Amino acid sequence: MDPSSESSGVVMEFKCTTAVVILSVSLFISDVISDVCQQRLCICDNKTGFVNCSRNGLTGVPAGIPLNTTDLDLSMNNLHKISSSAFKKFVNLTSIDLSSNMIGINGMEAKTLDLPKLVTVDLSYNNMTSFPRSVLPKSLTKLYFMQNYMPEIDASAFVDTPSLEYLDL
Repeated sequence: MDPSSESSGVVMEFKCTTAVVILSVSLFISDVISDVCQQRLCICDNKTGFVNCSRNGLTGVPAGIPLNTTDLDLSMNNLHKISSSAFKKFVNLTSIDLSSNMIGINGMEAKTLDLPKLVTVDLSYNNMTSFPRSVLPKSLTKLYFMQNYMPEIDASAFVDTPSLEYLDL
């Protein structure tokens, strides 16, 4: 074997290994930087699990919200639409504030808020024209829904929320 080709193979292997290490470090750093708490896009309290992303002009649910979040405030943004997968990874979420956005009845897909521990939801001051039945969890105990555009509420609106104790219209 030609010694020059052997040494170029070593150099080639070194370059590939270096590229993989650099790529891995870059991906790790981008994950850290994408964290909304590190970017100061949201105020996060790791001890209580409270994350406040209000008043940021957000048009979507930001990536990088800590998975251990229990209380999430996304109020006073420009949210119009929220996908059914937006909150699925937040299995410890007990409270979410989506008030003062621009969410209409078609702005939330079915099961969007269907989380096992979610008990408080604030959808006040949005553009809802009817009650979003398939969106809310069975575990819901408090619903804030004031100042939406609903002339009437269907009698079956709360059938899917048997634990509901407090309703603010």
